[in-house]
Amino acid sequence: LLQKGAQVVLCSHLGRPDPATETAEEMQQFSLAPVAQLLLQELGPESFTGLAADCIGSAAESGVQGLMPGQACLLENLRFHTGEATNDAAFVQQLAALADVYVNDAFGVSHREQASVTVGLHCTQHA
Repeated sequence: LLQKGAQVVLCSHLGRPDPATETAEEMQQFSLAPVAQLLLQELGPESFTGLAADCIGSAAESGVQGLMPGQACLLENLRFHTGEATNDAAFVQQLAALADVYVNDAFGVSHREQASVTVGLHCTQHA
């Protein structure tokens, strides 16, 4: 996708943080920062712009809006928000607003009723 000039927004789960019971400091062990470091090494700074501090809101929007053709950014762990596990409609809409097309390469979770799995249904409505 990057080689074809797409602007790629990557998102993922890592671990099982519980935003309802854990502090932000406790959840940091589940940050995607190590993944971002690997992406930077593999893709290089020309193609990978970094890790957005959040997966929704102004931090995510800033990361996505700054992308040029052929660049990618990574959103912070989706499970940092309770809306991911509960498939919250507002959370789904915020994720969907960041993209025109959704590509799910996580076949192992495709059966789950989670926001990041169902978001693709909403992205196509914007395309």
